[in-house]
Amino acid sequence: GWNTSDPTIVSVGSPSAPVTKMISISGKLWCSCHNTVKVLNINTLEMEHTLNVSGDNSRPISCMATSGGIGVWISLHNSAVLKLYQANTYECLTEINIAPAVTKMLS
Repeated sequence: GWNTSDPTIVSVGSPSAPVTKMISISGKLWCSCHNTVKVLNINTLEMEHTLNVSGDNSRPISCMATSGGIGVWISLHNSAVLKLYQANTYECLTEINIAPAVTKMLS
């Protein structure tokens, strides 16, 4: 059961970059903190990896979605670019600019 009298506290975000999104993928908890993803092992509660998704501080992470448990799609605020990361190696596999497709569809 839950230990509510003596909980384990894991600090992930900060006051300037709090956790705003979380997604569970392959035994890991991906936590977005502004434009960075911090990957937490849910068994050990250890931070396994930190991933800087964007160098632009004006573009925090807007959404994260899993792709079959092996990939993570990430979108940034006010950006037409979607990024796909491999869930185990954290490698950016591709970046897709959807602006041309959206423009074509709306015209």
